[in-house]
Amino acid sequence: MNRQISWRRVKVTLLKLLHLKDSPKRTAAAFAIGIFWGMSPVTPPFFGLQTGMALACALVFRLNKIATFIGTLISNPFTFVPVYMFGTYVGSIALGLDLKIDTNTFRHFSLSEVFGGTREVAKAYFLGNFITATISAIISYFLFSWFIARYRRLRKTRRKKLKLDN
Repeated sequence: MNRQISWRRVKVTLLKLLHLKDSPKRTAAAFAIGIFWGMSPVTPPFFGLQTGMALACALVFRLNKIATFIGTLISNPFTFVPVYMFGTYVGSIALGLDLKIDTNTFRHFSLSEVFGGTREVAKAYFLGNFITATISAIISYFLFSWFIARYRRLRKTRRKKLKLDN
């Protein structure tokens, strides 16, 4: 069967999926929720939970599920170690601890190995990653909201210009 791809149909489908009719603030909120859960200190021992928690929030608040899912991708096999190491570092500073954390333990991610059985490291991990997740979500909300609004204004201006030229 030779089916021709209708790019218009693809575009319409993507616009429906992305809910581009939503306000920039609602789409940015969905993305920020994904960022928060993607960096949340609760989810790493249970991979996949971050996506489930983010999508549950998106359902409860009736937000864009695609934008939420994309936000959770901030923590993935390539970014996992730096994200959680940085969060643990932030937590150690917030708690006034001088921790020596072995980066190799994060590669295999065993909570008992990373925390070394000490409560100080566990506290630094949870507090620091909660702080970084919250700050990252807030920053991403404002940046993404600004970006979407700017993109829509530019697109509207371009459309008006094209209509005037024709």
